[in-house]
Amino acid sequence: MSAGESPRTHPVNLRAPFLLACVAASLLAPGPCAARSLEQIRATGELRICVAGSSAAFYRRNAEIFARELGLRPQVTALAAWDDQFRDARGEVDREARYVPEAMASGRCDLYPNDLHIVPWREDKANWLNPSNGLCLSAIHDKAFDNHMFSLTDDARIVLSQPLKASKDTFVRDIFWPAEDQLIELPERFAPDRTFIARHRNITLAQSNDVQ
Repeated sequence: MSAGESPRTHPVNLRAPFLLACVAASLLAPGPCAARSLEQIRATGELRICVAGSSAAFYRRNAEIFARELGLRPQVTALAAWDDQFRDARGEVDREARYVPEAMASGRCDLYPNDLHIVPWREDKANWLNPSNGLCLSAIHDKAFDNHMFSLTDDARIVLSQPLKASKDTFVRDIFWPAEDQLIELPERFAPDRTFIARHRNITLAQSNDVQ
């Protein structure tokens, strides 16, 4: 966007948990998804939210706001352990397999609120706990950002990758295309560090150039 153009009125809230973690996984890899669909969720009038970990209270607040924005009643379940989000029907966590977690397959959970590091901790352990190296994103945006399907400008506007802009998938178009060049909603404290954002963006653009 040029300096003479007016900014968008409302920033995009990527902090609100959006759709299902199962949908986020299916976006990038084919396979069945047995979790409740958005249509089924709307039919019951409630969004079943499952939270875990040290940030559970933060995730819960954002998820409840999101549910109400959809006109749904939030039903929150606090899971006893982080791994409870990922257990299969046998109660096991298989990190190498692709499957729908039992909590979602049973309909007990519709979504897991999520966040991520801008620069992966494996690449920069010194900034693993740096709050400015984090974004609070929905499950689907988390997966897409982590796979460099989109990034951000220095002033926090959304930049879509070339493969994403060329996608023929209706779901991908509906979710991501309207967000291009939109300003995301930033936290009041610990805004994302521009250096980390630039590192992520450079990789995203380089990968886009590789597929052209």
